[in-house]
Amino acid sequence: MPNSISFLHLSDIHFTKGTSNVSSFDIDRIVRNELVRDAVTLLPSVQPLSGIIVSGDIAFAGRSEEFQTAIGWLAELSAKLNCDPSLVWCVPGNHDVDRDVIREHTGITLIQNDIRSSTDLHSCLKKHLSGSDATLLFEPLRAYNSSIGQRFECTTGPAKPWWEFDLNLNDGSILRLRGLNSSIISGENDQEHTCKLCLGPAQCEYMRNDDVTYLTICHHPPDWLVDGTQVRTALKAYSKIILTGHKHFHEEEEINGTLWLSSGAVHPSRAEQQWEPTYYYLKISVDASGDQRSLKVDLFRRVWEDSQKAFVRPAGQNEDFKTYRLPLARRAVTRKEMPAGAQPSTGGVDVSLNRKKLLYAFVALPYHIRLSIMEQLKLIDDENRSLPDNERFASCFDRAAKQDRLNEVWDMVESRQSNL
Repeated sequence: MPNSISFLHLSDIHFTKGTSNVSSFDIDRIVRNELVRDAVTLLPSVQPLSGIIVSGDIAFAGRSEEFQTAIGWLAELSAKLNCDPSLVWCVPGNHDVDRDVIREHTGITLIQNDIRSSTDLHSCLKKHLSGSDATLLFEPLRAYNSSIGQRFECTTGPAKPWWEFDLNLNDGSILRLRGLNSSIISGENDQEHTCKLCLGPAQCEYMRNDDVTYLTICHHPPDWLVDGTQVRTALKAYSKIILTGHKHFHEEEEINGTLWLSSGAVHPSRAEQQWEPTYYYLKISVDASGDQRSLKVDLFRRVWEDSQKAFVRPAGQNEDFKTYRLPLARRAVTRKEMPAGAQPSTGGVDVSLNRKKLLYAFVALPYHIRLSIMEQLKLIDDENRSLPDNERFASCFDRAAKQDRLNEVWDMVESRQSNL
């Protein structure tokens, strides 16, 4: 039986329109192909795979066609790794922002600059995220939300820019994935020193519980954030593992029992001096001896070796993985141990996984069929009819869950799938 949770971690894939097509100039396609081949080779060391984490920059210009290409590639990758294709978790990066939308709506830049220059970031963000500006501020992420966010239940919006998802660790405690949106004020002039981005306090304050261990996913590292000092302090206090991207080169550091990992990039620009495509496997479990508990993390880092045209272990590393042991808090009550990733007979984890799988299947249906299902089940009314598609369908799922009717949705989805 499995006794760990394993993830494949990718970042900065940078799919552009048409990158799925065969082309003699599509060198990036060759790198992706080698990544898949290498990931399959390493799979016996980490399987069964619990899912795939993408820490931003899935697309290149934040356009729907790019996200659709990425969805297709992620499905193919999942199949090769014997992983359910719905078990993908993503956060938006700056390349997932559609900057054409920002150019068309000049008011967006004014809002972003107001937030960036504010001396009271919390109050300023709260004002814009709860006022009439909220929808406009998130308009550049509409394509991301409508495709990646909706399909993988990783949407981000004014009311809640972050998302959370729970999985069971081998000692019965919970590994809580928390995805943060560091691209709320991303625009054409993003710059590490002169035009930074932000998270805001609300995204960085976690509800602490001795039964819960946090793994945080965020595209931008703290250096790129106007509130970076506060973000770094909060994440060190709350989270045991922090996965970022954006910098296009590898960083790995354990600080006071927190493991910070920047994955590098699947597709950095070849013009960059430190061009080195990178990806990770993470194998996570709890070690307990008496009152002492620790989070054991086996890190399988793979880097592109241009002379071999293949992914290999880092230079100077004799084993395929490095092991970190991160101290965990004592638990007041110890639950019965269970296989990692397994679902208890009651509680929220199995419900969340089933909902995620259902949502993936639902979003794959044609739009008119999705709409007819929700209309037939009377989950759409005047209150949510005018919402953007992803928010409307999310509202319908919330209603179905509260009414204990997700099984009805499942039945209708399966029925419509069989008729396609």
